[in-house]
Amino acid sequence: MTRPEALPIPDYDHLLLSELEHRLEGLDARSLDRLIEHERTYAARPAAIALLQRRRDRLREPPGTEPPEPAQPRR
Repeated sequence: MTRPEALPIPDYDHLLLSELEHRLEGLDARSLDRLIEHERTYAARPAAIALLQRRRDRLREPPGTEPPEPAQPRR
């Protein structure tokens, strides 16, 4: 189990999702995995887990590839 003081982002548990998104830049996949584990164990915020997983998945994509854009609703 990850202990709060071992987290790669100081004061992680006090961040809003909007604040968290900007703090993920520069973290590696291992750090993101630690945050995902912590989130699942303590807060279990589905939106935070999804945000962390998307960022981790982007790091694991081969260089030069971009994830597909989400489908836009037709007007």
